[in-house]
Amino acid sequence: MASKKYLSNGTRIQYTITRKIIPGKKLYYSCSKAEEAIYDAWIAKLEATLDLGVIPPEIKEKFDGKHHEPGGTDTFAWLLRSYRKAAGDQNIKDDDLSRLDKVAEEYGGTKLTVMNTSEWSTNFISQLKRQKNLSEATVLHYVGALRRCLDFAVRNGKLSSVSLRFEKRGFGTYTPADIDWLLGNGKEVKENKPRSRRPTVKEWTEILRVASGEKPENRQRSLELEFQAAFECILKIAPETAMRLSEIHTLRLSQVNFEERIIHLPRTKNGSERFVPMNSLVVALITEYLEHVKNGTRGMTGFSHVNDLLFPFYPGDLDSREKTQLRRAATTNLLSHRYAALFDAAGCGDLRFHDLRHEAVSRLFERTTLGETAIQKITGHLSKEALARYLNLRPKFLVEQIEGAAGMK
Repeated sequence: MASKKYLSNGTRIQYTITRKIIPGKKLYYSCSKAEEAIYDAWIAKLEATLDLGVIPPEIKEKFDGKHHEPGGTDTFAWLLRSYRKAAGDQNIKDDDLSRLDKVAEEYGGTKLTVMNTSEWSTNFISQLKRQKNLSEATVLHYVGALRRCLDFAVRNGKLSSVSLRFEKRGFGTYTPADIDWLLGNGKEVKENKPRSRRPTVKEWTEILRVASGEKPENRQRSLELEFQAAFECILKIAPETAMRLSEIHTLRLSQVNFEERIIHLPRTKNGSERFVPMNSLVVALITEYLEHVKNGTRGMTGFSHVNDLLFPFYPGDLDSREKTQLRRAATTNLLSHRYAALFDAAGCGDLRFHDLRHEAVSRLFERTTLGETAIQKITGHLSKEALARYLNLRPKFLVEQIEGAAGMK
């Protein structure tokens, strides 16, 4: 059986096949982590053939100096590699890359001509809804990412058109047949319903109290929070800026302009840059935090803005976009769990850090006179429909607004 070695912090894998019938007795193959499932299956098939005493043509090609990849140069795995190399990861949305890598894990060895049939497209969408049990919005995101990748194949003459672009409107909606299948297999029907969770004033007060180091109610001791000043600062600026957790913990000092009161995000989740205005509270919070770093107070001893990083949780970028994405995602996941533990200790365990982005969007509508377009610029949503999913106005605000329209004037 081939040996597997994980390289570059687990982002790449090297396979070593040892057989007497192989010239030199050893074969080496390598792939990215996203392609692991594809290569596992291909390597197993190759070993089974070698065990029969047969050297496949592709092995002979390898020793003839020709580079061989599982499936050749007309599979989805090949297309994805070519797409990333030609477009450059910095020009592809982070979410697209993540979803395409997941598609490659399952369909990397599939021929492009097979993927570009109406039958395959229908089955792919059905799998997203039934086997993966994804929401309608997530199904649309997966199909959109795959469409954009397959468009690249059209531009390069590998395909004449993209079958997925001919799917009827509403293909992401769960049909009666989908619902029957899910219920019959003991699965839930995912509703395309956005989260509407916002912390109440009482909950937010308790969250801040526990984050400050005080003992939670019904707990014997307070939470142990590493780099407490940084942990509190991130928590407090989130509902004031509408920034994502990953955008905050990767901030560099050079991105924060106190003079113009602007935070510059050169590349966001959607692939574009964004300028986030800082209100007076955000300026005060970051200024106070920087003083704690300078003085080594509230848990900030030993941190000194290495690599210009504002906060201490993210270790910094690596030498490739793929490795950096993995490190960034790992840090976001770690912090998400820590904030979830905080919310649970404060008595609101159903709250998530990302809900604070919903809170921020709603506050911009409730507390400012900014219009939709201006708010969309701040939050970075690509459409007003996407922005609306984050808008959860409090009933009290609506009552106050409608009161102004009472009576004949």
